[in-house]
This record gives sequence, C-alpha cells and structure tokens, in this order.
Amino acid sequence: MSEEKLKPNECVQDECIQDECVNEEALNYENEIINLKAELENKTKEFDALKDSFLRANADFENIKKRLEKEKLSAVEFAQEGFLKELLPVLDALENASNFEADDEFSKKLLEGISLTLDLFKNMLKKHSIVEINPNIGDEFNPEIHEAMMFSEVEGMPSQQIAAVFAKGYLLKDRTIRACKVSVSK
Repeated sequence: MSEEKLKPNECVQDECIQDECVNEEALNYENEIINLKAELENKTKEFDALKDSFLRANADFENIKKRLEKEKLSAVEFAQEGFLKELLPVLDALENASNFEADDEFSKKLLEGISLTLDLFKNMLKKHSIVEINPNIGDEFNPEIHEAMMFSEVEGMPSQQIAAVFAKGYLLKDRTIRACKVSVSK
C-alpha cells in the first residue's frame, strides 16, 4: 500500500515541476516580448529620425535645385548686360550726331543715315527688353535709377528734384544697367 500512496505524491511533484517549468517558460516569453517591444520601439524611433533626416535632406536638395535653376535663368537673362553697357556710349554718340543742323544735301543725307541707324539701334534694344529712362526736369530724384552728378540750388524748385539731365538711363527687364546722370536740386 505504501507504494500506492507514493505514486500520487510523485505525480504531485511532477506536476509542480511541470508547473514551475511552464511558469518559467511563460516568464521567459514575457521577458522576450518585453525586450522585443522595447527593441521595436527603439527601431521605430530610429526609423522616424532617419525618415525626418531624409525628408529634410530631400527638401534642402529641392530648394537648392530651384535656386540654381533661378540663378541659371537670371545668368542667361542678364548675360548680355555687360555687352549692352558697352554699346550705350555708341548710342549716345549717334543721338548727339542726329541733333546737328543739316544745311546742304550731303549733310541731309548723312543725317538721314544717322537717323536710320539710330532707329535700328533703338529697335534692337527694344527687342532685347531694354527700356530708356528719360527723366523730366522737376521729377523726384530716385537713387535706384538716377545718378546725381551734382547738386545745385534752383529757385522755386523743391529739394531732391531733378534740375538737369546729362545722360539718359536704361533698364534691362526692370534692372538698371545705366542710371540717368542728373543734377539734383538742394
């Protein structure tokens, strides 16, 4: 009989050992789950940081690309500016030549040729979006488009107005390529 009594006790011990094993396994699984969740959270944070970094770098790249495209267009648009600046004294000389008085037939033909050349020149400037700035006496002085060559006191004229015009100015698509040379009232 004693054998029979031992058998149930052995089963109880086996069950306890099995329960301990199951509990230990469950605890190991729980710890592994907690570790995996923590690792997933870290990887998610790392992913979010990398994604943010990528988006910022991509936005910076797009901004640089747009800026370079703008600069390229501006460079192409204003590439002719230096050449045009050098042509303006030629235009001034033609305008001065067209103002002389023609007395004889030869002088009249010469004046007509100068006038035709001047018209061609002005049409070429217009074709390239160059606009003449020709201020009037009494206009308000604007340092963006006028260059003050001298200041003078003119009776009856308020301060900072154009008293005399020495040379016309020119704009290339709203950009001053040569300011008007003027005298300004004090």
